[in-house]
Amino acid sequence: MDETVIELGFLWFFGALVVGPLLGWLAHFKWGFERGVAVGCLLIGLTGSAVAAWGGWDRAQQLRGSLEVTGHLVYYVEERSKDADGNATTSRAPRVAYRTADGREYVIKGLGGSQADKAPGDPVGLRYWPAAPERAIIADFQNLWGVILAFGLFGAFPLLFGLFFLAFGGSGHALAPAPQSPPTPGQEGRRRWAGYLVVVGNLTLVAAFGFMAFSGGDALASTGSGFCLIALACLIYLLAEALQEHRDWQRLAILFIVGAGFGAFGVGSLLLGQSV
Repeated sequence: MDETVIELGFLWFFGALVVGPLLGWLAHFKWGFERGVAVGCLLIGLTGSAVAAWGGWDRAQQLRGSLEVTGHLVYYVEERSKDADGNATTSRAPRVAYRTADGREYVIKGLGGSQADKAPGDPVGLRYWPAAPERAIIADFQNLWGVILAFGLFGAFPLLFGLFFLAFGGSGHALAPAPQSPPTPGQEGRRRWAGYLVVVGNLTLVAAFGFMAFSGGDALASTGSGFCLIALACLIYLLAEALQEHRDWQRLAILFIVGAGFGAFGVGSLLLGQSV
């Protein structure tokens, strides 16, 4: 992914973070609070999703002209950064050496935190461009697709929330409950299965938090697996709600959004923890 694309992507996305809430605030005077939130979320979500699509296409085009090569880890460089509160964090960025087809050797730096399971001298897969052999990238998910995944995630969820508020906002009142009547045998069976699913969902949720709290090993893998289990619990709750004869569509939408969020971050964490 070209550095220019990354820089423009950040500019567009952070611009949407400023303009989106402003337009949403203006829109709420005409269409109400929920529709105003929808306008702001949709602008942010569409911008992030567009940047992710643009960056993914640009990266795919670049990789088509690259060559695979196996280098080796030389050492790590410690990188320090501070957040808005002044708290410092340290990450280790790998320095990787590789040799091109013409016999020349180059060294590049990968993203901080990548190749964390490697030791100096271990093989590392890379891709380089014959027209500019000094330009290469470590061929793991974090270095190849990490920025694109970030844009995709931070675009997808505002987009989902925007669609949610667009669909359910501005109704003015909740749907009136349907009149109650004695349940049929089929309805009794669906209620019973819904109850079983709620129990299974609760157990899955407990297992997710237990796994994240007590499993050792790589933190990204533990977090990713735990988030995927939470997403599975949301899916089970969604199925339980869908079995009800009087479904709450807002609850179904919220369960879908929350489950999709945890699932995406979980899979992303697992992919970021992979190395080649």
